[in-house]
Amino acid sequence: MNIIIVEWEDSFSVAGWHDRDEMKLQNPSKCVSVGILINETQEKLVVCPNLSHYNVADIMSIPRKCVTRIRQLKVSND
Repeated sequence: MNIIIVEWEDSFSVAGWHDRDEMKLQNPSKCVSVGILINETQEKLVVCPNLSHYNVADIMSIPRKCVTRIRQLKVSND
């Protein structure tokens, strides 16, 4: 089982009226996802935080363009 920590950036948005100059200072959201690597391609990582014997739940597909770092967790067999 390949468990990873993915650091990635997501779009930022805010609803309502705001000062234009203050909004110029906004940046994309920095995100961290942890889960089992289900699939990886040149375009995306598919990560799953929950799985059973036959099923998976709460799948997240993260575009590689958004990924800033990937780390693999070492799991003990204890």
